[in-house]
Amino acid sequence: REFVIRVSVIEIYNEEVRDLLSTDSPSDCVLVVREDPRRGIFVNARKEEVINGRKLLAVLSAGEKNRSVG
Repeated sequence: REFVIRVSVIEIYNEEVRDLLSTDSPSDCVLVVREDPRRGIFVNARKEEVINGRKLLAVLSAGEKNRSVG
């Protein structure tokens, strides 16, 4: 069996939701929280498709490097 998993990495920091996989500057990666009757509450964050554990860890590591610390 093969699976494809879509991964987004976001954080809430200082009351802003940020896309940690975005290659834009930190001020440009702020996301708007939206609500839809069908989808519920969501944000339009960048998605990465992963097909194995190594790629998943690489995506999570990239997101972790972009976290706000302090």
